[in-house]
Amino acid sequence: MRQNYSDMPNGYTETIRYGIDRVRRFRGRLTAGNLTREEAILRLRTELETADAVVIGAGAGLSTAAGFIYTGERFEKWFSDFSKTYGFRDMYSGGFYPYPSKEIFWAYWARYIYVNRYMDPPKPVYEKLLSLVQEKDYFVITTNVDHCFQKAGFDKDRLFYTQGDYGLFQSVNPRIEKTYDNEEWVMKAMEAQGFLKDPAGIFQPPQDGPLRMRIPEELIPKCPDDGSDMTMNLRSDETFVENEGWHRASAAYAEFLERHEGRHVLFLEIGVGTGRLAVRTAPCCRHLTGIDMSEKTIERARENLREYPDISLICGDFLTHSFSETFDVIYSSLTMMHFPDKALVIGKMSSLLNDDGILCISIDKNQSEWIDMGNRKVRIYPDTPEEIVTIAGQAGLKTKRVLEIENAYLLAFAK
Repeated sequence: MRQNYSDMPNGYTETIRYGIDRVRRFRGRLTAGNLTREEAILRLRTELETADAVVIGAGAGLSTAAGFIYTGERFEKWFSDFSKTYGFRDMYSGGFYPYPSKEIFWAYWARYIYVNRYMDPPKPVYEKLLSLVQEKDYFVITTNVDHCFQKAGFDKDRLFYTQGDYGLFQSVNPRIEKTYDNEEWVMKAMEAQGFLKDPAGIFQPPQDGPLRMRIPEELIPKCPDDGSDMTMNLRSDETFVENEGWHRASAAYAEFLERHEGRHVLFLEIGVGTGRLAVRTAPCCRHLTGIDMSEKTIERARENLREYPDISLICGDFLTHSFSETFDVIYSSLTMMHFPDKALVIGKMSSLLNDDGILCISIDKNQSEWIDMGNRKVRIYPDTPEEIVTIAGQAGLKTKRVLEIENAYLLAFAK
């Protein structure tokens, strides 16, 4: 049954409104300054000591710093058999691979969840962060789904995990807005694949003998309420379940912001990435136009951006829509993989740019041809930076920069 949480404050949208309001009030120039590393650390220490409260915004970069690396030795230790069989070279890509059976799909995800949710990170980064703020009135809002904050001792009532939790399942039935703890299932699935516990109670690959890359059919997770298939409680589309616990955390964060309104609050951003691009971009624009084929996505965008008057949001196909204007900047974030004809897309982007206009594109490193959403598979068309650069050149664009980050490439072109 669908729950109504409209009477609870929403910290998820409140933090967006808060940021918008502060940007609108700001009239100076943003600068990183010329501080040395030592001077920057001293300034941060002073801000921490004098702040009435601290808001920590954290993303994947924090867990990477703590040693949760998705490639290299850590990947080889836990997934070398999957890598040899299916050809991918990192955990992230393996999560999207179109495995031939549910038994194999869930065997992979059992390992993925175990090493990134139920194991502690190799480095005490989170514990050190806690030591800096534990005497302060703090709150954490994070897109991380690995539970590292709570494992390090952060107060769970001061945590808001906006994007889900590796430790939770949800039903594929959209009428069931509940989540389910998966720890017991993960332990059984690890054991079923041949992993053995060491004296500390931590699963390890066996010293001799191969692992099984599948779990028994009876271990495939099913919803205890209606027997439907399960999927991860991770925000990937509109089916993400925001359950009662999610809304309680959201309300707690909104109330924290309200309680500290007008006081000296330090906002400490750690590895948060780009966030919601339109929210960050809109304050810099005279007018912003967005287009997406999903009506639900456009409705969500309208909700998040409703405080901006100079925004046009279009539900339609970029390739067939007839635009009535041209643009100074066009950006596309992780959408190129949904277009089979890259030249057609980039050619139209180029035609819509004003002279000296800028085109920014981010492309996923994932080279699988399918995205497995648990209950369905979505066909995609992987990109490479070399391919995009070549096509952009053919469309009359000059490459200004190609930047590699953890899971994507960022490319900038000028007309």
